[in-house]
Amino acid sequence: MNKMLGMALLLALVACVPENRTPIQGKAITFGTQEPLLSLQTKTSETSSLSSFKLVATTGATGSETARWSNVLFTRSGDVYYGGKLWPEQDPSFHFYAANVNLTPTASGAQVTATTATDVVCAYLPNPIYGENNILVFKHIFTRIAGVNILAESGYSLSQIQISLTPRTGGVYQLAAGAGHRDESGWGSVVTGADTVIASALGQNPDNLYLVPGMYTLQIGWSWQKGGGSLTAASRQLSLDLESGTSYSLSFVLGEEMAFGVDLDA
Repeated sequence: MNKMLGMALLLALVACVPENRTPIQGKAITFGTQEPLLSLQTKTSETSSLSSFKLVATTGATGSETARWSNVLFTRSGDVYYGGKLWPEQDPSFHFYAANVNLTPTASGAQVTATTATDVVCAYLPNPIYGENNILVFKHIFTRIAGVNILAESGYSLSQIQISLTPRTGGVYQLAAGAGHRDESGWGSVVTGADTVIASALGQNPDNLYLVPGMYTLQIGWSWQKGGGSLTAASRQLSLDLESGTSYSLSFVLGEEMAFGVDLDA
């Protein structure tokens, strides 16, 4: 009786399996590492490596893509990143978009909505090789002001110092459009923030301010006094062109005159 019951259950299970159904054949999608991924090749942040990243995979012609996976977490193990996804053998035409933040898949690729001035790194791989480890080269999309140094001109004392700018704090960044560019390419619908004070005292003012790259106007105001004379107010405007993936240190020597310097942050 038990043997007959077992046979009946086996037949019932077999009957439930759809006909002509075969497993999807494919290989695991992995990404190997190279020096560009480990160092990020810029001075925008001190990030030396990524332990994980988010990935969007699309198929179809460039500009009219269909999302296959959205924000799949890939985690590093040794020199390779794994995300637990198969690359279907019958569909080798993939585009990969990756970032350390969530991505939004669109028909034109994938985009990042950067709503706060925090560091974001992105990668774009339009033509990966099926079945092989692929290298994602991450690029910083923001520019960075790493510090502002204010000195008093010899013989002068300073007060009421304020250096500010009106930041473009975020917006939409299209990964495919901005890939490989060091200017504001790829950015759209940029958000303009309120005036931001980046320095207000003598000495080093390390703000680590992340900004959409482009041309900025600095507003500088200070009061100076020489010897026992009265205070005299002064103000200036300066333009500053900030490139993506670059970290800057700004220096000011204030007094009756003003000297201004821009250095790449070491």
